[in-house]
Amino acid sequence: MAARPFEIDADVADVAGRTVGACSILFKAPSFIISLAAIGVFRGFALFLTQATLQTIYGKFEGLGSTRLFGVLPLIFILSLAVYAVVGFVLRFTRLGRRIYAIGSNERAAYLAGIGINFNKLVFFGINGLLVGIGAMMLLSRVGAAQPSTGAGIELQAIGTVVIGGTPIMGGKGRIVGTFFGVLLMGVISNALNMLQVSPYFQDVTFGLLIIFSVAVSALSQRRSRVAA
Repeated sequence: MAARPFEIDADVADVAGRTVGACSILFKAPSFIISLAAIGVFRGFALFLTQATLQTIYGKFEGLGSTRLFGVLPLIFILSLAVYAVVGFVLRFTRLGRRIYAIGSNERAAYLAGIGINFNKLVFFGINGLLVGIGAMMLLSRVGAAQPSTGAGIELQAIGTVVIGGTPIMGGKGRIVGTFFGVLLMGVISNALNMLQVSPYFQDVTFGLLIIFSVAVSALSQRRSRVAA
């Protein structure tokens, strides 16, 4: 089967995110579990549609990955900073951001406060899907091609960077600045291990242990806060 132009539409990712959110609401299941299950579903569809063949983008939006402002700063880096800034503004200064923290912290209390839980969850998942679509476009513009399995394991890195950045695994707290520095830390550690010629398999062990350590610190901090209260 001949490779076809590989196109990513952020609207499709948005719909996929809303679908995951709808399943979580409909079945009253933890969104974390539904999201992990959806990874296998979407990956299976990708393998079926592409017949597990390499897909190239044939020059489409490759400018995102090759353009450098002033010949130094990669355009992808600037776009990433812009996304961080927008998300940080939404979380800190908008009603939507306050609803995100309220629902993540105590869903029952948020409901009693008059917040539409189900509707807002769909909005959250839709925004998440949109951001995933943008991230996929950036990745493909830099690589130039992709296999259906491209991105496998990134979900673990995403969870790890968020936890390392100080966001509890149960949600309700956290800042975008912490996540940003969590991403930087993971990147620095990865580059350092590569420069030291550490085995890629042992790198996975290192990242796993780092995530476990971060979760443990977060759990102990929450337990200490409850005891103090």
